[in-house]
Amino acid sequence: MPRILQRIWEIARKKALLAAAVWTLCAAAVAAAAVTPNDTPWRIAVHEAAVITGDTVTLGEIAQPMGPMPDALWQKLSATELWPSPEADGRSMGVNRDKLEQALEHYLGDTAQLCLLPDRLVLRRGGTLVQQDELASLVVKTLTPRARALGGEVAFRDYRLPDKIFLKDSTDTLVVVPDDEKIQPGRVSFWFEERDLRGETVRKISASVFLDCFKDVMVAAEPVNRNTPLTPDMVTTRRINAAFLKGEPWDGMGGPWRVTRPVGENQPLYKDDLESLPLVRRGEAVELVFEGKFVTLRTMAQALDDAGPGEPVRVRNMQSQQEVYARVRDAHTVVVR
Repeated sequence: MPRILQRIWEIARKKALLAAAVWTLCAAAVAAAAVTPNDTPWRIAVHEAAVITGDTVTLGEIAQPMGPMPDALWQKLSATELWPSPEADGRSMGVNRDKLEQALEHYLGDTAQLCLLPDRLVLRRGGTLVQQDELASLVVKTLTPRARALGGEVAFRDYRLPDKIFLKDSTDTLVVVPDDEKIQPGRVSFWFEERDLRGETVRKISASVFLDCFKDVMVAAEPVNRNTPLTPDMVTTRRINAAFLKGEPWDGMGGPWRVTRPVGENQPLYKDDLESLPLVRRGEAVELVFEGKFVTLRTMAQALDDAGPGEPVRVRNMQSQQEVYARVRDAHTVVVR
């Protein structure tokens, strides 16, 4: 029985050696193909920025494989040591495309032909690198809850962000801090704040994003002239991007109202465009009442101005043609005391 077990073990060992040999030949074939760009289905993409952890830059720190590269091959290539790392003083090292191409040819040989290079590579020793897409995600995550408080449908666009941010220490965090506690539709300015473990701000970087906010707004259903009383048939709603409103839109409440300036069809109705409909209008005939301590006199007068309830109004006595100031009691009566 022991001999049988030994025989089985020897057969298994030979199979394992054969498999290893086959794998080695395949890897060698792939490596040989690596120097022939037209026949190689993968590439090595070099980043625009990277953080270096050791004394020497390695290929795996500044690049990543693209396409069906065998894992074993990338594991070997990624460990390739290149040039010395930047000083650990927080300063960056910049390498332009020409110098990067020359350096990779020196360290990688023919494999450098398969590298996709950026216009410039920026390196920093230690810390953390936050890429632009990560910055955009952080902005959306932070500002979305505040934007939803505006109501309507909100969306962010036209990001004005740094290409990247190097955090000075790997334990530092990045937070988004808006300039104002309440954000409004339109261009929103904010700061990227780098904070250390104590919560203290290490530095601040300005940025902004455009906030769209689509909501239903009261608009004129037809052209409305100045001083025209606003009636329900003159008003409708329209879906409008609040980022482009020029004031606070009317919410449809209160009244009766009249417009203080001409409003075109489908144009928003702003609160500042409306005023209470006056009880007494200029040119209308009203009863002028003189209320004394022991006597009350009444006569007809003409209103010379518009006025609401309880407001003073200038009127002309139709008998004496004298102008006096009275206070509006109702739509037909003004009083002098």
